[in-house]
Amino acid sequence: MQPRAIESWTWRLIYAGLLMIALGTFMLRTDAARGLVLGWALVAVGSVLTVAGVAFIVWRARYPTQV
Repeated sequence: MQPRAIESWTWRLIYAGLLMIALGTFMLRTDAARGLVLGWALVAVGSVLTVAGVAFIVWRARYPTQV
């Protein structure tokens, strides 16, 4: 995978994950049972995406540079 593609996917994953966590948090504040389940699902998926983005940062930092 090219370094430019890694950087692009890194920020896509982080921003999408944080957005999903925020939406899930707002859904958790509703009284409906469906909102509670959907809220926790959004928070869980958003957390996984954010952690994946951070893992991509670590991967990119260890990626060999080409001269």
